[in-house]
Amino acid sequence: MSVTRQTALKVAVLPFALAACFSTSAPRKWLPTAEESQQDAFGAWIRIEQVAEKRPLEGELIAAHAETLFVFADSLVSVRSDAVRSVTLTAYDSRYGEIVTWSILGTLATVSHGLVLVLTAPVWIITGTAASASASKAPRVQSRDPVELRKYARFPQGIPAELDRTSILPKPRPAVVRRTR
Repeated sequence: MSVTRQTALKVAVLPFALAACFSTSAPRKWLPTAEESQQDAFGAWIRIEQVAEKRPLEGELIAAHAETLFVFADSLVSVRSDAVRSVTLTAYDSRYGEIVTWSILGTLATVSHGLVLVLTAPVWIITGTAASASASKAPRVQSRDPVELRKYARFPQGIPAELDRTSILPKPRPAVVRRTR
């Protein structure tokens, strides 16, 4: 097999290797970046698999009390801790897609290395895949422990007793700007 065919094969395999990256079900542009999340007043995106339900509950984590998780899906929903099978929380948007893009471009650029691309292309593929997978999983928390989840809630100390729960509104969704021609 020629060097260019080997390179083409490796480049073709790269997107499949990067597909192992974690993706969230949060609405597009809903999650803040890592920097923005430090000042964001809203809770993280949470996906709860329940014991008795077929469909997962997804939305903003409002509070994590000892016995109950509060999630804003279409409205405020409470889930008893003993009814939770698993929890996947996404704290922020890691922007791992940028790493994927640079990894692909770096791998493609090894064509200009001549025969040395036999060494440099695999380095780009391996490090790009590892960096992308690591960055994609960095904002993810998998825990059913309310103490662990609290720091990602809109109300980390719990919903205040004097707060009217019907007054809790969802995080505003950013407007999607559509280009017109």
